[in-house]
Amino acid sequence: MAEIKVATSSNVPPPAKAPNSVEIRTELKETPFDRVLMLVSSVVFCLVVLFVIMQVLIRYITVHIGFSMPWTEEAARYLLIFITFFGSAIAWRKKEHITITSLVDYFPGKVKLVLEFMSCLLILFFLAVAIIGSYQFTFKMMVVPVGAIYWLKTGHIYGIMTLGLVLIAVYQVRWLIYYITEINRLFFGKGRVQS
Repeated sequence: MAEIKVATSSNVPPPAKAPNSVEIRTELKETPFDRVLMLVSSVVFCLVVLFVIMQVLIRYITVHIGFSMPWTEEAARYLLIFITFFGSAIAWRKKEHITITSLVDYFPGKVKLVLEFMSCLLILFFLAVAIIGSYQFTFKMMVVPVGAIYWLKTGHIYGIMTLGLVLIAVYQVRWLIYYITEINRLFFGKGRVQS
């Protein structure tokens, strides 16, 4: 008799099961902060689409009446930077960034958990260096204009990058707390299983 698999209505993937039955989460719990970040990013994405459509339509109007809006191209470009960093933070919560786990998958669950923890620490170190550098450039570039949007300075763009990197670091710290909790539970018998 053939086995029938029933699809669930949830789009959340189940936790990855390691060889010795240690479940490693693939997604952090959703919080109100996550929903607000997703809403803000969605609104900014809609603005990017609107500005690109306006830019294309205005080119056809310019031919006939001489009207132009040169700021729409720059606004779409800079909002795309915003979306890139904020979307990257959103993807971090669900571990949707590209990773190569072919070697790590061969290890037992506890070793895999420790490797994930070490990877988390390395990523946090990289983020700390990137945040410091981006923060410094934010203030150094506050006097450099970007072009058609007269009030926007290059420092504002670096500020968006800094904020995006901080958001990624927030998610990485949440992952670090999860790994520490699971390592304490598995190796030292402390704490309880998180649901």
